[in-house]
Amino acid sequence: MTISNHRSQRQQPERVTESATDARQGRYGKPVLAVLLSALVLAMMAWGAAEIWGESIDIDRHPRHR
Repeated sequence: MTISNHRSQRQQPERVTESATDARQGRYGKPVLAVLLSALVLAMMAWGAAEIWGESIDIDRHPRHR
């Protein structure tokens, strides 16, 4: 048996044809937008909390201007 003969004896997998809508992994739209906006709001809240905390522990509250 030659290599080319061995390749021709393999069974070819059955081809499945799907539409573009069926082939997509998930839906886009409002759920994705809600997650992105929620993440943005949480990031802004964390940034604000860090700014407030940083100002509260600041030793030099009134820096001297040279």
